Amino acid sequence: MTTTAIKTARELRASLSTGAVCLVAFRKISGEVTERYITRNQDYIPENARPQYVKAENPHYITAWDVEGKHWISFHESNALAWEEHQ
Repeated sequence: MTTTAIKTARELRASLSTGAVCLVAFRKISGEVTERYITRNQDYIPENARPQYVKAENPHYITAWDVEGKHWISFHESNALAWEEHQ
């Protein structure tokens, strides 16, 4: 993984941890590039979809709520291409 990808993933995780909504572009497993608005802010996540307990996550994956698709998504940090914060 490149230094740029590591930096992008680290910065995205930091932004998500503040409750921000971020527009992220990432490469899907199929190779297609997609953009999604994602967050970990509980205000955007329906109560029935909120995590009930804390579980260990793979540290190389980014997991967040897809604000428009209304479901959880995850992608490998090396597939994060760009992101910007939206509030």
